[in-house]
Parts: sequence; C-alpha cells; structure tokens
Amino acid sequence: LKIALATALVAGAIVAWPNISIPQEADASTQTAFIAKLVKGAQTNERKTGIPASVTIGMAALESGWGRSTMATTVPATKTADGKKHTVNTLFNIKCGKTPSPHQTGCVPVRTAEYRKDGSKYYIVDEFRTYAGWGDSVLDYGRLLTSLSRYASAFDYTDYPDQFVIQVHRGGYATDPTYATTVIGIMKKYDLYRYNVSGA
Repeated sequence: LKIALATALVAGAIVAWPNISIPQEADASTQTAFIAKLVKGAQTNERKTGIPASVTIGMAALESGWGRSTMATTVPATKTADGKKHTVNTLFNIKCGKTPSPHQTGCVPVRTAEYRKDGSKYYIVDEFRTYAGWGDSVLDYGRLLTSLSRYASAFDYTDYPDQFVIQVHRGGYATDPTYATTVIGIMKKYDLYRYNVSGA
C-alpha cells in the first residue's frame, strides 16, 4: 500500500499528513487485526452519521498505515515541537481548530509538510487533535464529515460506499488525485462492504 504524503482539507484549512513515518506495507495479520479493532466503532459511527463502515475503515487504513503510524499511537518527543512524547491515537490526522471537539483530549504540535498550489512543499509546525483511543478518533471523523457543508453531497450516497468516498474527495478531503481510488481499492480488496450496517 502506497501512502502518499498528500494534503487534505480539514476544518477549513489545507492539512498535510504529519511528518511522521507511516509503514508502507502491512502483513495479513496486521490488516485483519486492524479491521477487527475498528468494526464496532465504524458501525456505531454509521448508525449515528450514515457514513458507511467500509468507508471509515478504508480511509483509516490508508491514513494510518493500518494503525501502525506513530500518529495512530504515540508520537516520540523527537518528532514534536515541544520536545515531549504524546499519546495521539488519531486515525485521520485532524488539525486542532478554534473550537475544540468534544471527542479530543488535547492537541499535539507536530512538524508537518504542506503544499503550495504549484506543488512545492514546505514545513510548518501545526497542532493535531489527540484522543483517548481510536474510538474517539472515529467519532470525531464522523463529526467532521457531518458538520461541514462541503461534504454534504456524500450523504446522498450512503448506500453507495464507493461514490461516498468519491464525493468526500471532491469535497476537498484530500488533494492527492489517487486518494479515492486507493480507498476504494482497499474496500474492495478486503471486502469491507460486509461490515456496513445498511448492507450497502
């Protein structure tokens, strides 16, 4: 699985995945364990928001390197701007905004790559939301997609997970042109559709 250091539009600002190592490949046991760990939370999120569980799991797998990125667990002190070790537990790398989420435990300053319109890369230190566990990260992701109008069109396709991902991508979730096709590829390869509460 190739993880592109692509940018994402989250909470109104262009966001890049933090400058934290993300493993490029995961063995079958890692993938199976990751999916099993997320199913219940993804299904709870689907019942609450309408976001297909397959989409949540597929996006989380891509963005967290199957749960093995340091942002999905604990960021070492050498990677943070404040020189402290932080437990982050984020699967979606959502930046902190002016209004805290009820699901986050705090923020962590991490050096991150950003991209200009011409494609050139530069680095800044930005604050990313931290969580008590992956379940809260999933709930916050659901809150993000349901609260921003630019993702509203995706919710016309809650019974069509592939199109849901495409619409989220079109809404500005990620500027990587392969983002939607990569997530859909993960959903198909691991038959994540079977976990959808709606049966979609």
